[in-house]
Amino acid sequence: MQRLSKAWIFVSHSTSDIDGVRRLRNELEARGAEPLLFFLKSFDDHEELRTLLRSEIEARHFFLLCDSDAARQSRWVLEEHEYVRSLTGKRVATVTLGAAWEEQLAAIDT
Repeated sequence: MQRLSKAWIFVSHSTSDIDGVRRLRNELEARGAEPLLFFLKSFDDHEELRTLLRSEIEARHFFLLCDSDAARQSRWVLEEHEYVRSLTGKRVATVTLGAAWEEQLAAIDT
């Protein structure tokens, strides 16, 4: 197991995938990382939410895209991924949630 000492990670995911995403989050935390999951239901103002998400993406060292059918259909996940690609100096990784657990672990190791 590779230690990720205090890696600040924005985890982009669909709420439909929360069980698989939580498993990844737990693994990242066990490795010493600081993953951030958003599961916000209190925002009615989409612009306020967009500003918050962008601010958090900017504040993190890494961006982890949890890829799935649901994520590819999520407006917010697509927007987050597009935004992080517009930034310089961000490390972006993708984990395919439907893949075997060993493949998901290999993806976060990179």
